[in-house]
Amino acid sequence: MHEALLDVVTGKFNPVGKMLFTTPISEKAVENNREDVPGYMEGEGYALFKYDEGMSY
Repeated sequence: MHEALLDVVTGKFNPVGKMLFTTPISEKAVENNREDVPGYMEGEGYALFKYDEGMSY
């Protein structure tokens, strides 16, 4: 465990976090979504956080 932390701190490993699903922006967006379409294909105004968006350093 300590080695993994040191790898991140020293820059040997670049951690990445990605969304596994789309998070709706509101309850209204959920109520108006299309049942047969995944959240990441809903279009503009649906997602607060989009599928496969992420962070790294």
